[in-house]
Amino acid sequence: MIHKTLKLSTRRVRFALIVICVVLLDQWTKVLTRSHFSIPVRNPIHLLGDNLIITRVENHGVAFGIHFPGIHIISYLGFIVIILYLFYQYRREAYSLLNDIAFSLIIGGALGNFYDRLFRGTVTDMIQMGISGYYWPVYNIADSAITIGVLLFILGTFLQNRQIKHADG
Repeated sequence: MIHKTLKLSTRRVRFALIVICVVLLDQWTKVLTRSHFSIPVRNPIHLLGDNLIITRVENHGVAFGIHFPGIHIISYLGFIVIILYLFYQYRREAYSLLNDIAFSLIIGGALGNFYDRLFRGTVTDMIQMGISGYYWPVYNIADSAITIGVLLFILGTFLQNRQIKHADG
């Protein structure tokens, strides 16, 4: 019983630390970006030629800049539903280090962008990647954490299902 409690406690601490680190790193990079670049951006930083650029975009919409009247109310409600669902899944899932890290990255990223949207009205994006003039929409650390978290969750679920199939024979 003590071992199980300790393991659960360690799991929660690790979860909280990852969430806090993602939010702090995300907010720190956004503060740096806003203090370095004014809008419109005149001198973006080209880290890898035209393939990796640091710039500044203020996103007034949701993912990929999608925007229409009332979108903020919908995004707030959607955020709350997603966070509650993720916590529910986190508590329900069988223990998996990969899925724990995935959930904490997704929640940390969601909190980072939600904080901006709630207190600033926009989300600051700064990373622009592309090849041969074709660019992915500009994103930030929170978006990266969410994307990596989703990929880790897919991988973790695949590995768990594979393990169950092998155990069943």
